[in-house]
Amino acid sequence: MQFEYFLSYLKILSRAFFVYQKPVREAIFPLLLILVEWQLNAGDEARTGIAEIARCIWENEQNSEELFELLDNIERKIAPLLKERQRKRDFLLVCMKQLMEMKSNYFLRKQNMARLTTYVSRWEEDREQVFESYLRYVKKLTGVKSDTSKSIWLAEEIRKIMQEKEPEKFLPKNILHQVILENNRAYYDGIERLCNDPKIQGITDIEVKINTLRYQDFERYLENNPEVQISTIWNSVRLTKYLRDEFTQTILTEEKTRKKYYDIAQMACDILEAEKVYMLMATGLECEQWKCDFRKELNEIYQKLFPEKSGEKRTEAGRKEYLVVSISNEHETVFDVPIPVITDIEKFEILKSDDYVDQEKGYFIWKLGMEEEHPIIIYAKFSEEHRDNLLYKPPCPHTWNHHK
Repeated sequence: MQFEYFLSYLKILSRAFFVYQKPVREAIFPLLLILVEWQLNAGDEARTGIAEIARCIWENEQNSEELFELLDNIERKIAPLLKERQRKRDFLLVCMKQLMEMKSNYFLRKQNMARLTTYVSRWEEDREQVFESYLRYVKKLTGVKSDTSKSIWLAEEIRKIMQEKEPEKFLPKNILHQVILENNRAYYDGIERLCNDPKIQGITDIEVKINTLRYQDFERYLENNPEVQISTIWNSVRLTKYLRDEFTQTILTEEKTRKKYYDIAQMACDILEAEKVYMLMATGLECEQWKCDFRKELNEIYQKLFPEKSGEKRTEAGRKEYLVVSISNEHETVFDVPIPVITDIEKFEILKSDDYVDQEKGYFIWKLGMEEEHPIIIYAKFSEEHRDNLLYKPPCPHTWNHHK
């Protein structure tokens, strides 16, 4: 019970609005940093105590001995509570979450990523949960629309990591790839600004604009991702404008709709510098539709018999088939999806992720939006010459998700 009380105190003292008060922030922010430093030094088994860490952090500041005695007292009380792995995990996740909500760069730093990975590497059961939480917190921190500096900071740290001989010692390979794919706030912000500028009519206009003060974060993003060409930026602007303007101002006929889907696939292909892009729609396998209908009827009966459990869903995922919406370089509708493409997508579905890169086989899969019943999936295939920098390919503009 004492441990739960302690975590609750940390959450309350560092939660939004309350922590906006300057005295509160100045107290809780360094405390969270000190506690994380102590834990990553091995926590209850650390040779360096909390007070000693605080002395190093506040080396050039005047602080009373009472403060360090208080920190010693905190350590004496919480160290015995951290003997179990689950408690160490919960303690770490609370500190990580609260620090990132307070806009701390601590877990975006290269050396602290390595320390986190080293610390949780001894945990077999909870390691995956920690990294899933890490991804979620980082995405929330770097995805703030009004502040692209965090996204830039992370891009610079990732670039340093990728230049190391063993980047996996900083973050596991799959987590590192996911961070790279999802750290795109600065890129999207730059694309949106260019789309809203009526003077942007081509590549030359973009080259002039991105050197101005208004686009300094966007320019820094491009410096950290030299693989992104000006032509890619122009194609991203074209696609974003196309989605924003064409689908909101035009009455669509079947013929026009087909052309628009082809245009989207072609522009996505240009952005990604892919060999071919498939736009597919996943749907339940027609020959198994009777199973879905039967399950639906059973659910209705179950809810009548057990109304107190009506919130529970007693369903089972059925097999899917994939219908072609459009294919780049293919003006005519093609109904047959190649077997290798289906195999890759079925593997991707098992992962239950929104996107996936296979650098070895040279393909990228992206599931769009929040639609579950009939999601749209982008499958991009790359030639061998374009596989090396596949992780750094910027995805299609995020406005796509609102114009499925």
